[in-house]
Amino acid sequence: MDFPIRHSRFADGALVFRTHGLLRASRVFVNGVEQTVWWSKTFDLPDIQGKTARVKVCFVIFDPVPTIEIDGERLELAPPLKVHQRLLIYLPLSLALVGGGIGGLAGGFAAMGNAWAFRVLQSTIAMYLVSTAFSIAALVFWLSSIQIINRMFPGLLRAAA
Repeated sequence: MDFPIRHSRFADGALVFRTHGLLRASRVFVNGVEQTVWWSKTFDLPDIQGKTARVKVCFVIFDPVPTIEIDGERLELAPPLKVHQRLLIYLPLSLALVGGGIGGLAGGFAAMGNAWAFRVLQSTIAMYLVSTAFSIAALVFWLSSIQIINRMFPGLLRAAA
């Protein structure tokens, strides 16, 4: 998903942020030239007057759309997530409390999927349905994994309790 960055120091369309994919890092395009972005990456880029502008990409955990800072001025590329949306994103992580490492793994993937749903999908109904599906899938994965482990190694879970 591409987000054009509009700022008075840059021409329209000169800066574009592209969110990360499953196996691809987030990227910033400067006048069509790709630059790879990692967590809290800072760039010194020439503006339309030839001066250097410091552009910083600030990520928030489980939010695929970052905030951009240009010389200390913060720009929101997308509206911030609402409180109830953040709660639904973080809810699957509670599996880590109950299910340990396997629950945390399933909950983490569900949280990333929920964040994707709230940022990418346009339909409100689709956002909440997909988010619910990711959360239920994480729960089912965790329960299935526990059953498989219990059948492969009988007595292991009772010995741990």
